[in-house]
Amino acid sequence: MDLKESDILQEKIFSHWYYKSKSNVILSLINNRKIKSVLDIGAGSGYFAKIILERTDAEFAICIDTGYEKDFEETYSGKKIYFKREVAENLNVDLVLLMDVIEHVSDDQQFLESWTKKINNEDALFIVTVPAFQFLFSTHDIFLEHFRRYNIFNLRRLMINCGMKIHLIFYFYGVLFFPIAIIRLFKKIFSVKNQELKSDMVDVSMPLNNFLVFIHKIEIFFMKINKFFGVSLVCLFQKK
Repeated sequence: MDLKESDILQEKIFSHWYYKSKSNVILSLINNRKIKSVLDIGAGSGYFAKIILERTDAEFAICIDTGYEKDFEETYSGKKIYFKREVAENLNVDLVLLMDVIEHVSDDQQFLESWTKKINNEDALFIVTVPAFQFLFSTHDIFLEHFRRYNIFNLRRLMINCGMKIHLIFYFYGVLFFPIAIIRLFKKIFSVKNQELKSDMVDVSMPLNNFLVFIHKIEIFFMKINKFFGVSLVCLFQKK
């Protein structure tokens, strides 16, 4: 999660359609799996870790982000969350989240390999989400300091190069793909000048917010077979 977007939405992040829908994806992927501990890398406000602690039997979470001013801890839903700028080697956790993180680093393979080496639980699950399709790269990405967007082929290749075992890889937010693509391509083709560098993540009216949550709940039933289009790309994998 990007700290910039967390600052924009603040407490509204818990009701915002984008984050509610993405957390529903995570909960669907880990359903019926034993998850006792969570490591959230690039965690920002710790939103996803908090949702998992609240909605599952997970007992504690560690949130890592270099954007934190100092290490601290808090209790959420009666469970501990440890917020840290960095961690040591040999972490024994069950679930590792990298939610919209690896697009922020210049060497994504080195970054991913360095973190997987720190996990000593061979059964640990990893969930990675990234923005999809380079042709959708826009001022939104520049504002958030993204190096790139991904497609299903180069993300799969990255995982294979890192020696990972892929369980699932698919696109999400497919419903929004075409309207967003039309808007961003229009701006590129017609060279819209003086575009403000800002995130596209904004607060919306409650009816629209609820509608977007609803349609993405429906999309979850079909997400695992979506190998074609979406605004985000999701990968579930383990170390070999």
